[in-house]
Amino acid sequence: MSEEMGKWVYIERGVVVDRTQIDPFKVFYPSYAEQFIEAPLEVEHGWTYEDGEFSPPPPPSEEELAKLEAVKNIPSTEDLLKTITELQTRLAALESK
Repeated sequence: MSEEMGKWVYIERGVVVDRTQIDPFKVFYPSYAEQFIEAPLEVEHGWTYEDGEFSPPPPPSEEELAKLEAVKNIPSTEDLLKTITELQTRLAALESK
């Protein structure tokens, strides 16, 4: 591997879908390993590869950012279970009066 390169990547339909810093021939079957190509360290999943050049994915659109923000506001399963338990306790207290 050359000095500028730091990992191997697997590309599907022009998009990086797998990557490794370990020689793929040491961890994968040869038929799969031979499909990996060398890439600079900064290349990640989702980067595109065209005409021998890697490019990062475009920044998310406003709509995608809004969806990501909405997901951040979804309570965790742990928080939901805690709320359910609290509500069940309140309900039991009300029913006992």
